[in-house]
Amino acid sequence: MNMELPTGIKAHHRSSKDQVFMLLENLYGQKQAGHVWNSYLIKKLCSMGFHQSLIDKCVFYCDDIIFIVYVDDGIFLGPDDCKLTKMT
Repeated sequence: MNMELPTGIKAHHRSSKDQVFMLLENLYGQKQAGHVWNSYLIKKLCSMGFHQSLIDKCVFYCDDIIFIVYVDDGIFLGPDDCKLTKMT
């Protein structure tokens, strides 16, 4: 990734082209962004009590509620609105 030196940062070398920056967080649009988002989503759903399907990694279930994720979209499925409202 190419970027200009942020305002307020002084280069120690004559040329800022010699500088290397380390990203502390992933940026949207990078190749790894989808993987980082998926890892975060899996951790979050597991912390809510969901289990990832062994057959289809895009399907999560918790008791009688199912969550399906496709790229950056998801849908909750369940027996009644009351249970679904508690999950969202």
